[in-house]
Amino acid sequence: MDVPYLLASLLGVGLLVGLNVFLMRGRRASLDATILSQCLGAEVPGFRPGASQIAGNGAALCENAADGSIYLAVVRGDAIVTRKLSRGIRLQRNGATLTFVFSDFTFPRALVAFGDERVAAEWDARIARAIG
Repeated sequence: MDVPYLLASLLGVGLLVGLNVFLMRGRRASLDATILSQCLGAEVPGFRPGASQIAGNGAALCENAADGSIYLAVVRGDAIVTRKLSRGIRLQRNGATLTFVFSDFTFPRALVAFGDERVAAEWDARIARAIG
């Protein structure tokens, strides 16, 4: 008698997951310079957008012209996750790609894939200056 209840429960959970996937399919946040500025302006008091670079993989870097700090923004599903880059991060550059490793279990790693090695080198140097 326990097996039918287990199978019915698994079927019910599967149907709920399938319905969620069906209803939420195709929803993905987009990221451009305007959206990036609005997002950071809403989250960071006194934020003034400076230099920014949008990567092809749904990630971006933006400098705060008010204090020179740099923020990372990454598209995650239908939301945009942002982090202020500080000394606690590990940054690795491999060609045109920057990899960020954070001490944060909810957002442990981010990849910013630029199309140009020169742009990646510029942002690598800019981040090094900003976080000291």
